[in-house]
Formats: sequence, C-alpha cells, structure tokens
Amino acid sequence: MSNYSRSQMAKLAGIHVETLRYYERNKVIPTPQRTQNGYRVYTDEFLERLQLIKQAKECGFTIEEIKILMPVMKSTASETSVVVQLIDTKILDFVETIQRLEKMKKLLEETREEIFDPKCPIIQEFIKKYILL
Repeated sequence: MSNYSRSQMAKLAGIHVETLRYYERNKVIPTPQRTQNGYRVYTDEFLERLQLIKQAKECGFTIEEIKILMPVMKSTASETSVVVQLIDTKILDFVETIQRLEKMKKLLEETREEIFDPKCPIIQEFIKKYILL
C-alpha cells in the first residue's frame, strides 16, 4: 500500500487540491491519517474512492447523492437497493432532460424553417423596419 501527500493524491485522482479539501470538509471522504509532523497521508483506498466519486459526478450525481452512495458501494446485496434506487432516479432525470431538450430542438428547427417564410412575423417586422423605412 502506497502513501501519498495531498497534492500527489489530487494529481493521481485527476482533481484539484481544493476539490480534495472540499471532499474532506464535507465528509465525502474520511479524514486521512496524519504523519508525526502533521501532514495528511492518503492511501490507494483514497484513490479508489476519489475515482468512484469522479465517475459518479460524471454520471450526474450530486455531492449529497454521492455521500449516500459511498457507504453502500461495498455493502451487502440488501443494502445495494439504495444504490439501485438512486441510479433509477438519475436515469429518469436523464430521460426527462432528454425529452425536454428534444422539444427545444424541435422548436428551434421549426423556428429556423419558419423564419424564411415571408409571412413570418420576424421577417415582416424586419421588412417594416429596415426595407420599407
């Protein structure tokens, strides 16, 4: 098992040192042990945990949701139902977001097509303002 300084751990995990401090302050990760001279010492277990956190964030989980997920990630099958529920909720959130974005895309595409119609109110206003001066 290797020991790392805070800056080494942040670099290995691909996060900023301030992010690591934030995770510690907000109890997303446990407080690491300290050396005799007071420096924090991070282990490979911290790196694994930080990689899980990073992946969870990339999947759209909030820090509060991650705080719920982390304790049960290595738990028994009965406790993983919490994880499954959070994942299912996140999937539904994505489905709703995709549907909302699809509606916005369709509206923009329709607007783009209509804008070239001479009867389009935007074109009519443009003609009144700039062509018929």
